[in-house]
Amino acid sequence: MIKAIFTDLDGVIRHWDNQSLHAVEASYQLPKGFLFQHAFTKELLFPTVTGQQTHDNWNQQIEAALRAKVDASVAQHLLSVWNESPWSVDVRIIEAFRSVTPEAKLVLVTYATDRLNRDLLAAQIAESFDFIVNSSEVGFAKPEVRFYRAAMSVAGVEACEALYIDDAEEIVAAARKLGFRTVLFCERNQALSEMRSLA
Repeated sequence: MIKAIFTDLDGVIRHWDNQSLHAVEASYQLPKGFLFQHAFTKELLFPTVTGQQTHDNWNQQIEAALRAKVDASVAQHLLSVWNESPWSVDVRIIEAFRSVTPEAKLVLVTYATDRLNRDLLAAQIAESFDFIVNSSEVGFAKPEVRFYRAAMSVAGVEACEALYIDDAEEIVAAARKLGFRTVLFCERNQALSEMRSLA
């Protein structure tokens, strides 16, 4: 019996539209993903998603890293466009997760910054989850074992009683190794089909 469904946020429930950012990168003759190459280095990202620094501090460090490669005005423009990039939430998949195992707790387990609560409130989905486990609050990030254990403790379940959903293969593999039933998310129908077969 599945007592809890653990689901990732970005790539599963929330989807980002980075077209404007990539267009600006192209306008400056920069490669697609130029900002991401600097923003998501382990040195800058890891302290942010484990609560050692704020999202705003991270932005300052990203801007400094960009300024080492491009003019200050370009760095500021790229960062501004990224921070204003739109995103959407798939509310239907939250409802679908609930319908697969209505009795199970739904737990959001995410690799996030201290901006998460603001975003969930803006999307009006904060109340959709029984528990929210944010890496920047617990101090550990996926796929570290301590993150999964913290999530299990919050939900009050063992790995064998839970189903874990994520769009990152490394993170799913780590959950499976701990004893979770797992689904590697590719798209909604595939994920729901696999969930039903495991329920």
